[in-house]
Amino acid sequence: MGASDSFFIDAATNASYLPGAYHPGLVLLSIFVSIFSATMALQTAQIARRAESALYRHITIGAGAIALGCGIWTMHFIGMLAFELPTHVHYSTGLTLLSLLPACAASWLALHMLVRPEVDGPQLAMSGTLVGLGIGAMHYSGMAAMQTPLLMYYEPVTFTLSIVVAISLAVLALWARTAA
Repeated sequence: MGASDSFFIDAATNASYLPGAYHPGLVLLSIFVSIFSATMALQTAQIARRAESALYRHITIGAGAIALGCGIWTMHFIGMLAFELPTHVHYSTGLTLLSLLPACAASWLALHMLVRPEVDGPQLAMSGTLVGLGIGAMHYSGMAAMQTPLLMYYEPVTFTLSIVVAISLAVLALWARTAA
């Protein structure tokens, strides 16, 4: 038995599925938080780009990374709270807070990339990949923080697709901002 046996759906397992529903107000709040934090992070990147002092630039990037990372994390957990299941769901405080680290690290990397005067293709691809993986790590570690009597498994193709989409959108976002 490998580690993936308790993570992915096994085609041989006969499992029943539980329906869930989304609370529209919380979904809209999640979208608003996402847009607001991304806008503030782009403003911070511009301030850092114009900074003459290296120390000021690093402090600005760090502050922006914390703000953007917390925004990504908050958006994610508001979205998780928006998903209502017909059972009790509790979150492990330690793992929930630990899931903040990949979001902040990915945000620091993204802002660090946006501040550079020039970025080539391989740097963009590598940074976008690491940002996408950071967001994926935040998402799935946050999901692991869920404590419920239900058994939760991931469908392997959808899981992989979610990581590919996160990486692709991160590369696209960094490219769009550096190309501007």
